[in-house]
Amino acid sequence: MSKHSNAKRAAKRSGLKSPPYTPAQLDEIQERCTTKGKAGGAPAQAGRVPGLDHAPFVPPVLIGGEVISIPQPVSGGTPSEYHRIVLTDKGPKIVPLQRAMGEEKCVIDYLAFTVDESILRRVAAHLKPFSDEEFCLAWGEYCKSALLRLECEIKLTRSGLHGYAVSARVGQYGMVSAGGIHSSLHVQFSGHAFACADEEFPQRLHDFIKSARSVNITRIDIAFDDFAGEIFPVRQIPEMWKAGLFTAARSPRPPMLDRRGDWDCNDPDQRGLTAYIGRRDSGKYLRAYEKGRQLGDKLSNWVRAELELHGDVFHLIPEMLVRPTSFFVMAYPALARVEYAGIACKLERIAQEGFDTVEKLLNIIRHQYGAHLDVLRKEFFNFNDKELLDRISRKPREVPSNLQKAINLSDALTQRQKEFTEKLATDQASHAGSSLAVTQEI
Repeated sequence: MSKHSNAKRAAKRSGLKSPPYTPAQLDEIQERCTTKGKAGGAPAQAGRVPGLDHAPFVPPVLIGGEVISIPQPVSGGTPSEYHRIVLTDKGPKIVPLQRAMGEEKCVIDYLAFTVDESILRRVAAHLKPFSDEEFCLAWGEYCKSALLRLECEIKLTRSGLHGYAVSARVGQYGMVSAGGIHSSLHVQFSGHAFACADEEFPQRLHDFIKSARSVNITRIDIAFDDFAGEIFPVRQIPEMWKAGLFTAARSPRPPMLDRRGDWDCNDPDQRGLTAYIGRRDSGKYLRAYEKGRQLGDKLSNWVRAELELHGDVFHLIPEMLVRPTSFFVMAYPALARVEYAGIACKLERIAQEGFDTVEKLLNIIRHQYGAHLDVLRKEFFNFNDKELLDRISRKPREVPSNLQKAINLSDALTQRQKEFTEKLATDQASHAGSSLAVTQEI
């Protein structure tokens, strides 16, 4: 019997396409399967992969699998250079991971944004009229070729999502939606997209959102992987919560703490525990869970912390895509435990009153006069929007007080975003190649 027979059977049970491993990787899996569960075993040498002598330097081998470079596609069909192997009862499992940019410690795990649909259609006004389906498929193709740069299938779903008339799935990586009750194009990318795309994917998204008009980031998830389980030990989070490490300085009470899993019996089956901090409707929601164990590796210490931010409460800016750690470490006092040699940036909460006023006024105008304006625009003004608006607008004696609040807020947010961008540029120029001590006020 071949010395790799046990490892091959384990690989076959993992469900990966053949051939899933090189001989050297089979050696690694064989040794891992042999030593798993033995008490008092000596840890593997830091920077080495068992049975893979020619491998480049990797972080110290941790319980639950080490980071290695795997040249062939993983299950799902896309090549990704950054993986983690976890050992489950059914055999080894390869998990694609996102790669942090530069000196960043955090990665993007989810992104959703909207673009004003009227602007997009106006840009393509010289083309023949196109349906919502054609519009959605065209933008799905753009996301695939220009942003993701991955080969995948663009396919319409049976029905639109989130109130949109039409949605198209961009492979396993995201979704594009248009039409319906919304006057915008909605684009979302999953964590799988950030794991499988190249390292410049966040930068391309940043550049697109920065340069495009009327783009609004509606949600962004920032994740941090604690492979040793020492920075965010999930089982100690309730004590950290009681100690006020998740309570903002000006908040009168701590955010909600919710726990999932068998906490009462200390998770005897080692399926993994999860702690939730905050609520989604508050705009800031933190999940910390034992990812390695939830993937099936009962001895893994791998913990993942995911910060979910919503654009209806916080001002989400494109810089978050390329500097996610700057915002992660300031979200809660406990997250400042992540060592980061960059600029920490506090999340800016939206003064909802001003933007609600604008949204309500637009809805009133659209409901009462939207049909009339549409006919006037097409039949009488030949899509000359400026002339139409000049005819129906009048100059006020002073700006209405309810709109003045929104104007002041928009100006303040624009100025803060400009200052943050300039500060980043100055910091990078003056501290290139050196560590910067971070001073934070939480």
